[in-house]
Amino acid sequence: MIRKFRIEDFDNMLDLAKDYALEAGDGIGAIKIENVMELAKELNIQPGYQTFVSEHEGKPTGGVVCQAINNKWNNKKTGHIMFLFVDPDYRNGFTAKNLVGRAEAWFRELDCELMTTSVQGWHKDYTANKEFIEQGDSFYGKLMTQCGHTYVKEIK
Repeated sequence: MIRKFRIEDFDNMLDLAKDYALEAGDGIGAIKIENVMELAKELNIQPGYQTFVSEHEGKPTGGVVCQAINNKWNNKKTGHIMFLFVDPDYRNGFTAKNLVGRAEAWFRELDCELMTTSVQGWHKDYTANKEFIEQGDSFYGKLMTQCGHTYVKEIK
């Protein structure tokens, strides 16, 4: 079942998000929990943001954090998947696909003309986490059209 985020989901969702960040690479995974908690709180009270949760037998098994914006570059209302994460025990089914489908439905409700996302993963030395990126590309490549890349450079 896919539903809107509820405050009682917070701890479980935070654990899933932390695990996902570590999978993305120890560069991204070196997150500050206080910052993630603050971001999660902000995103769930601001208009234009929505978090959906997948649930199995009362337990959150994944989530998708969505943003709807008026894109200034092309003047199109755009839905953006900011984060998608799924418990490893539920990745071989349709959990991620269903979460993306629910995000897309929400974007349609808001009259978005397109939706975007990106796949990013890197290590502390800013080298790509190729395995993570390939998994993301394989998943999203079945649902969306690839139109670019992400580039990272450390600035000291």
